[in-house]
Amino acid sequence: MEQCDKNSGAYDMRSASFSRKIFFSLGSLLAVVLLLAATVAWTINQQRNDMAMLEDSIIGTANVERANALLYAIVMDSRGVYMAETPERMDQFSRGMERFIGEFDTMLAEWSTMIHPEDEALIARFQEQWAEQRAIRVALIEAGRREGN
Repeated sequence: MEQCDKNSGAYDMRSASFSRKIFFSLGSLLAVVLLLAATVAWTINQQRNDMAMLEDSIIGTANVERANALLYAIVMDSRGVYMAETPERMDQFSRGMERFIGEFDTMLAEWSTMIHPEDEALIARFQEQWAEQRAIRVALIEAGRREGN
């Protein structure tokens, strides 16, 4: 029979049967195993989230580098447009600038689909700034073709 300590009301394991001790030990072991399994599942999920964030950061860094390279190419071709001494040279730089503007537009459209909700305001502002700069560059090309340098 079960025996309780009369002072504390706690179950006295010393007087418990061997089978009760085994069941108690196995139950305790099962609780520890379940706790460890839950910890492992949480850790794996956290690691997946961290890896996804890392991949997003790598893609974001690559996009920023790509944007930087395209903007640099656009600016350099802009200089070529207004410094060209012949219509042929101006046209060469204009075509290059149009190609880079198109690539930037494509990159920005792709980039917009990968933005996290908390960054939507940033990308919207960036798109506005790009639209202004794009209009300036296109006007430069048109003026160069129409009037020469």
